[in-house]
Amino acid sequence: RLRLSMLLPNWGLRITTVENTQEALERMRSAANQGPQWAFTTVIADLIVSPSSPSTVLAATNAGLFRSIDGGASFSKVTIATGQTVDPTVWSIDSLGGSSFVLSLEANPTVTTGTTDGQVWISSDNGATWTRASGVTKTSGVGRITVAVAPSNRQVVYAMAAVPNATSTADLADIFKSTNGGAAFTALGAATKSYVNTNAESSSVGSILYGQ
Repeated sequence: RLRLSMLLPNWGLRITTVENTQEALERMRSAANQGPQWAFTTVIADLIVSPSSPSTVLAATNAGLFRSIDGGASFSKVTIATGQTVDPTVWSIDSLGGSSFVLSLEANPTVTTGTTDGQVWISSDNGATWTRASGVTKTSGVGRITVAVAPSNRQVVYAMAAVPNATSTADLADIFKSTNGGAAFTALGAATKSYVNTNAESSSVGSILYGQ
C-alpha cells in the first residue's frame, strides 16, 4: 500500500486501510488518467550487448543507431551513410558472433508515398562503423525490415521486408537470405508462395504481416 501511494504523490492519491489492493489499483488508474500524457521523442526498438565486449551496448531507435562503450552509462549516435538526409529508423539488430552485428533500418521513414528505403547493414567492430549489405532490393522498393541470425550458423541471416507504405494486407515484399554473415542477400520469392493449409486470415505468405 505504501508503494502504491508513493507512485502518484502529485495527484493526492492516498491508500486507506479499508480498501483492498485491487481497489487501490483501480483508484490509481483513475487518478493517473487525469494527469498529462507522457511525452517522448526517441523510441528504442531494439537493444543488444556485445558478446565480445559487455561494456558495448547498441540501441536501435527511431532517431538512428546509438552506441555506448561504458555499459550504457552514456550513448552517442553512430553515423550510417544511408544516402538520405534524415535520421533513419533502426528497427532491429542481431549479433553475428564476436564483435560483428547486422541491423535493419528505414533510411527515409517519414515519406508516405514511394519507398521508405529499407536497408541492411553489417559491422565487424562492435558497431563503430557499418557497411551496407547488397541484394536487399525490390523494383517496387523495400520498407521496414526485421533481421534474424540463425543460432545454429551465424553466417546465415534472414531479412523479412515489408512493402513500403502498403495499402493492403499483401504487404510482404520478400524474405531475403544471406549465407555470408549478412554481406550479400538473395531474395527467396516468399511473397508469391501459398500455404499448404490456408486460414481465414491469410492464404498466402505475401500477407503474413497482415497490415502490421
